[in-house]
Amino acid sequence: MTDKPLRLEFDYLPPPVLRGNGRPGHWSQRHRAVKALREATWVRLLEVGGARLVPFPKATLEYHLHWCGKPIDQDGLCQGAKPILDEIVSAGYLEDDSPQYVEIVVKYTRVAHRADVRLVVTLTPAQP
Repeated sequence: MTDKPLRLEFDYLPPPVLRGNGRPGHWSQRHRAVKALREATWVRLLEVGGARLVPFPKATLEYHLHWCGKPIDQDGLCQGAKPILDEIVSAGYLEDDSPQYVEIVVKYTRVAHRADVRLVVTLTPAQP
């Protein structure tokens, strides 16, 4: 395989207003949070090489959560990180975010301090 994995690191987690168990909040709070997370993803994509001309035919997207305190359930994390996936699709790394194009995997690692909390997103092309 010629394509190498795409790795994006965020030194924070998706905000509670975007996650499933968070309080819904006002639409403007959610809108600002989505916009900020998409812009942060775009910046990280530019740092690692920018947009692709040809998307991966199929890929595995791994959310690796380094957390301390109460864990976030998997569906809440996926819901909160949806703007990241949407920006990856907009940048051309994936054709679409449907199951036919991407498989989502969630991993957890417990860290000792809040300063070590982060989210690592890895997009790996699937074997043909």
